[in-house]
Amino acid sequence: MDQLQSSHLGVIRSFSGHGFLEGVGSGQRAGIQFETFETVRGDLWLEATGTGHRLGSVVAGFVGPHRLEGTSSDGLHTIHCELVWVTELRLSGGGASSEKLRARCGEIKIKRIGPERPISTAQALLVNYPSPFASQDAPTSIVHPRLGEINIEFRSTHSPGLSRKMEVGLGISETGLLNVKARDDEQLSESKASDLVDEFCLVSSVQTGTRVQWLTIDYLSVSGETCLTVLRSNKTAPFRSMPRVIRHDVTPEQFFGLAIVRVDEAELLWRFSEAANAFVEAIAPGDSLELQGLKLTSALEILAGAWMRRNRKEYVLDGPFERPLFDDVLRREITAELRRLLRERLGTDKQGREKTSLMLQHVRGLNRYPFRVAVRRLVADTGQRALLEHVDEAVELRNALVHTASFSGGPRRSPPAKLALLAGFVQRLLLGCLDVPETWMEPMRV
Repeated sequence: MDQLQSSHLGVIRSFSGHGFLEGVGSGQRAGIQFETFETVRGDLWLEATGTGHRLGSVVAGFVGPHRLEGTSSDGLHTIHCELVWVTELRLSGGGASSEKLRARCGEIKIKRIGPERPISTAQALLVNYPSPFASQDAPTSIVHPRLGEINIEFRSTHSPGLSRKMEVGLGISETGLLNVKARDDEQLSESKASDLVDEFCLVSSVQTGTRVQWLTIDYLSVSGETCLTVLRSNKTAPFRSMPRVIRHDVTPEQFFGLAIVRVDEAELLWRFSEAANAFVEAIAPGDSLELQGLKLTSALEILAGAWMRRNRKEYVLDGPFERPLFDDVLRREITAELRRLLRERLGTDKQGREKTSLMLQHVRGLNRYPFRVAVRRLVADTGQRALLEHVDEAVELRNALVHTASFSGGPRRSPPAKLALLAGFVQRLLLGCLDVPETWMEPMRV
C-alpha cells in the first residue's frame, strides 16, 4: 500500500487496522485493510486496500458518504467513522490487492475494547497556540454555567523560537496540550470536554489573532489509561501574529475564567462564533488586503446587526408603540417632493429624468437605522469606550470596502495600516462581547 506519510507532510497521528467500508444508505459494504492519518493542516485521511472484489463496486456504485467500521491492528481498539468521502479510487489489474482508495474523513473515533471506564481527563492537541501568557502551566479553574466546575491546564510543547519560525514560514505546528479535568475527579463526559476545548480554541483565536485549533483529543481514565481517541478534520490556517491585546499582568485564570464562561451568552446576544470565525478567517494569511478587509467588515456587520435586532433598531421607529415611522403615505409624500426638487435641479429631459429616477431609488432606505450610529452604540454597550474615537475611521473603511472593494476611504494611511486598524477594532469589539474589560487590554496603536 502507498504510504500517506510520503505524500502528506506534517502527519501527527496515525492508526491502522482492518474492517468494512459501507455506503451510507446503500447497505453495500466491502472488506478493507486501512490506515488513517491526521496532519497539522487538519486533513484527516483514510487509505484502504480491498480484501475482496467488492471495493470498486461499492464505491463506484454509490454517490455519497461512506461509513468505516474496523478493528485496530493490535486488536485492542474499535475504529469508527461516520463520514468518509472518497477522493481517489485506483483499480489496476485483476487482483483484489489492486483495489485501493484514498478518502477524506470528518471524524474518527478509536475506542479501547472492554468495559466502559469513567473519563476523568481530556487531553487535546492544539496547533498554533504559543501561549501569550507568561505562565500557563498551572491549572486554571473555571466555573462554567453549563459545564460545571472544570480545571484547564496548558502544557507547551514548542521551543521558544517556534513562533517566529511559524510566522516567517507561514507554517502550522502543534504547540501544546490542553488538559481538561473535572473537579475532584468527577466523571467528565466526552461532549462536555469537547465543548470546552472548542470554546477555548475560539476565544484563544480572537485573543491571539491566529487560528487556534484542536486536532486530536485523548480521553483518559482516572488511572491515566486512554479510553477513547477522537481525530477530527478541523480547519487550521497558517500562523499569523498580531500585536498583543491582553495586558501582561492579566492572568490566565482571570482571562479564561471570564471569557470562556461568557461564550454561550455572547452567542445568544451577538452571534459571537459567527463573527469570531469571520474575524479569524479575515486575518489568516493568503488573501489580498482588500479581501481580508471585506471579511473583517462582515464580522463588524454581524455584530452591528445583532445589536440592532436585539434593540429593535433595524428601522427608525415612532411613538410609544414603536411603529415604523416610514409608512407608505410618508414615503409617497417624500418621493413626490424629492422628485419635484430634482426636476428643478436636473431638468426634465431624458438624461435628467434618468438621474432623478436613480436617486429616488434611495428613498426606501431612508428609514434604516444608520450603521455608524449602530456601531457607536455597540462599542458603548460592550464597554470598549476607548474605541469610540475610531468609530468614524472604521465605518469609513467599511463603506469603501463594501462599495468599491478598496481602501480608498478612511484615514490617510497605507492599506496595510488601514487593515491593521480595522482588525484591531473588530478584535477588541469581540473581546468586549465576552465582557473582557478594556482595562485588561493594551491601548490600540494606530
